[in-house]
Amino acid sequence: MLTQKQEGFILDVLSNVTPSKAYFTHYKCKPSAACALASRLLTKANIQARIKELRAIKLQEILKETVAQKLEAGQVATQILRARFSDFDIDNLTKEQLSSPAIRQITRQGGTGRDGKSPWNSTTVKLESPLAAAEYLAKLYGWYETLPEGFQDNRVINFIISGEEAKGLVEGVRKRLGEGGKAYE
Repeated sequence: MLTQKQEGFILDVLSNVTPSKAYFTHYKCKPSAACALASRLLTKANIQARIKELRAIKLQEILKETVAQKLEAGQVATQILRARFSDFDIDNLTKEQLSSPAIRQITRQGGTGRDGKSPWNSTTVKLESPLAAAEYLAKLYGWYETLPEGFQDNRVINFIISGEEAKGLVEGVRKRLGEGGKAYE
């Protein structure tokens, strides 16, 4: 069981207060002795156990926040991915629709017709890219297959080259590639 002074000392140390300053704050001592006394207190098993316990609790809180952030990021990307223009009533956009992460831009224009009397209004809504959202989700959740180190793509691309000038350019590339490179047949 820890005393109130010990608990306060530990909380200060975990809050990035120097051990000597934390000791001086919670215990009556000379400033010159605070460093040695704080060091001695930090070596006690019950103090070390409590510090370890509080660090574990803090780590769990951080992990919960991280998981929530990943989940929330996935939810936002999913909203963007699933959004359609038909989801938005251009003439009567609600606050919920206006706050949608799927909306990239809303432009409203107005004026009068050529006759100078007839008013006109136009609303344009641009949505975020669903393809970019899908790619983000794939990266976020690790759906991409990573290639092994040293992987080489050995696909062959065949080109039909016509004209002497083009053949000369390709021949130059072939020479740079070395003997194994086929420029054309």
